[in-house]
Amino acid sequence: MSTLYLEAAKVLNKIEKKNVGIRSVIYSEKQNKCNIRKLSALVHGVSGKRKELELILQKSHLLEDSNINQISNYWLLLVLAYEQLFGNLKIQGGGALARLVRKNKDKLYECFSKEYPDLINQVKHSKVYEQIPRYLRVNTTIESTESVLNSILDQVKQTNQFANDDIQNYIWIDKHIKNVIACKHEVAKLLCLDRIPSSNELIKTSKVVLQDKGSCFSAICAKITPGDFVLDACSAPGSKSLHIIDMLNKRGRLVALDKDSTRIKTLIKRISEVPYLAGPFVYKKKNFVTIQIEDISDECLLGEIGCIFLDKESKLIRNNKLIMIDYLDNFKPPDLLIHVAKCDFLSLTPTAEDHLLPWYHYKNTISNLRVIVLDPSCSGSGLPQHGKVESVNIEKRLKSLSEFQTKMLIHSLSSFQSVETVCYSTCSIFTEENEQVVLNSLEKCKNSGNLQFSLEIALENWENPNRSYQDSSFGEIYKKCIFVNSETHNCRGFFLAKFVKNSSR
Repeated sequence: MSTLYLEAAKVLNKIEKKNVGIRSVIYSEKQNKCNIRKLSALVHGVSGKRKELELILQKSHLLEDSNINQISNYWLLLVLAYEQLFGNLKIQGGGALARLVRKNKDKLYECFSKEYPDLINQVKHSKVYEQIPRYLRVNTTIESTESVLNSILDQVKQTNQFANDDIQNYIWIDKHIKNVIACKHEVAKLLCLDRIPSSNELIKTSKVVLQDKGSCFSAICAKITPGDFVLDACSAPGSKSLHIIDMLNKRGRLVALDKDSTRIKTLIKRISEVPYLAGPFVYKKKNFVTIQIEDISDECLLGEIGCIFLDKESKLIRNNKLIMIDYLDNFKPPDLLIHVAKCDFLSLTPTAEDHLLPWYHYKNTISNLRVIVLDPSCSGSGLPQHGKVESVNIEKRLKSLSEFQTKMLIHSLSSFQSVETVCYSTCSIFTEENEQVVLNSLEKCKNSGNLQFSLEIALENWENPNRSYQDSSFGEIYKKCIFVNSETHNCRGFFLAKFVKNSSR
């Protein structure tokens, strides 16, 4: 039997008998046999869930109501039940009570799910979320992955909270994406690498970006290279856009669109923190002016120019300002150009004359797109912190989402003549938002005589989690798409499908 469980039972027993507080009991005696922090957490946990634990034990008939107080160590039983249902979800060590709980754990879970369905879902998702590391994508245009890793390791060593031999178990380079560093939650929290804004210089200087592993695959699978023209159709709050900017490596164009004003300003703020970019510049009174983000109006964002960012080293930038618009035509377009605009993607209708517009109009860039990255609104069911997604309205909601997502994907596949690659993604686990959208979009394009794209293998040698389908069409889609989940890949749920134009294959 684990010493931690025995000590927790003793503390709980004293609290009950003496009617005193948890801290006073824990710190009044020498608890040298186990970690004080773990002991305190376990005791608080059992105390907070005592009512639920007792009901579950009674309803599961693990002990009859008349016998529940006759157990040799009642508090130890509550501790073990808590550990199995709310704590580590498994019991350490042996003993009669441990064997009793293990033997009947299925019965306990059955009762738990019936009596407290919302609570069991919260526990499940919080435990999964705790196990998922924080992923830090290194902006390799600014700093190398090795340099950032060494910086994080130095920060960890300075805390003196981890043995040097043990640090590699808490921080590592991801095996699939070589410019992504994974940090366990306790390290990320300790170093403020788990939040935005952050006091950590690596985040403040844009050397690293908080971005889940799955989300990184959009730009990677699109095979974005310097010089590309890219559209991020639903861009805010901006992690994918920042990744695209990094992969362009100071040469190419990005159009980042969204229809939500608040989210767009968050995106603009994040882009403005990239140290080699100048901006944002907005078009006012027939000229470009620098403007504070909070002063950017919808009127500025709704036009065909929106706001723009350029490389600070561009000849068009003088004293961190854009030269007068009357002189812009005397210079070549900048090597790196970022457009941000408020626009409903479905309302974006390119015309044959768009390429004649000045380079600072985002429709000029749209006329020469090579890649579209499409990550539309979804249920978010792949995100552990979203908790319970099942509800009485889930089928209706999924139908609505799926129809919207299909419209977005069909628009991407049929309305932009220069586009060669489209990457469609969601953070959903539902077939209705993933395989069904892919299948419906291809079928509708085919039926309308406008099937220009084929589904391609998104990433060579990627291992998807096991799935089975009654519909063989879904099975074919499964083979080519990326499915990411917490159990198999230790990151949030994510789906990606890659489409390549038939004429460019």
